[in-house]
Amino acid sequence: MAQINFTGNLGGEPKMDFKPSGNACLQFRVADTKGKKDDQGNWDKAAEQTQWFRCTLWGPDAEYYFERLRKGARVSVFGDLMAREYVDRDGVHQTSLDVTVRGLSVVNKKGSAATSQPAATNSQGWGNEPAPQQDPWGAQPANAGGWG
Repeated sequence: MAQINFTGNLGGEPKMDFKPSGNACLQFRVADTKGKKDDQGNWDKAAEQTQWFRCTLWGPDAEYYFERLRKGARVSVFGDLMAREYVDRDGVHQTSLDVTVRGLSVVNKKGSAATSQPAATNSQGWGNEPAPQQDPWGAQPANAGGWG
């Protein structure tokens, strides 16, 4: 599966759902717009290209971001990309770019991360199960390493 990293804006309010297993599922759409400025330094609307991504985030991170994401928010997304073909209600063949989110951060206006929470991963670096949290610099038990 291909991985993708992009920055864009939420195109609507995110939608939260809970699956029968109790696992939280957050779905949202992100628009990644590329363009350029004309010779006078103005944004050239004719050269603008927008790519839409359907994003899904699972588990505790879904609940965390449901409280923080709003339409228009600028986000940086990292995840697994899958192109899905379908026929719309008018009979036209379409392609949907679906992203299973592995990492997400809200970006402030100046481009730096304002709110960052890593998406949960398992020991292989993917999946919906939270990885065990260990602090390698945390307090060690007495006589750790044979000293003392």
